[in-house]
Amino acid sequence: MKVYIQITLIYALIVLIGGVIGFIKAQSIASLSMSLFFAGLLSISAWLMLSNRLIGYYLALACIGFLGFFFLYRFAETVKFMPAGFMSLVSMFAAMAFAHYRKKLGAPSGH
Repeated sequence: MKVYIQITLIYALIVLIGGVIGFIKAQSIASLSMSLFFAGLLSISAWLMLSNRLIGYYLALACIGFLGFFFLYRFAETVKFMPAGFMSLVSMFAAMAFAHYRKKLGAPSGH
């Protein structure tokens, strides 16, 4: 299995766990529903990448990028590390890992 598929699935799991924790701690249905939505999209993108479809790679990057900017915005508003700062860092590392392994392993370049 390609590394960026594993990164996507691990990121999806972190998003899902965060949504469940948000629901348990704050009774936030929005947190739970959005985590289910994005974990689902990320799982679909992993399946598409496993099927060698380029759209899966870009869908995963779009989800990671969107969530990264969303949580960075939240962190700037609240200045609380959990969950916004943590998810900003996880998103940044996931995006950097995608870029690193794209070059190293010859992942899709879009051409």
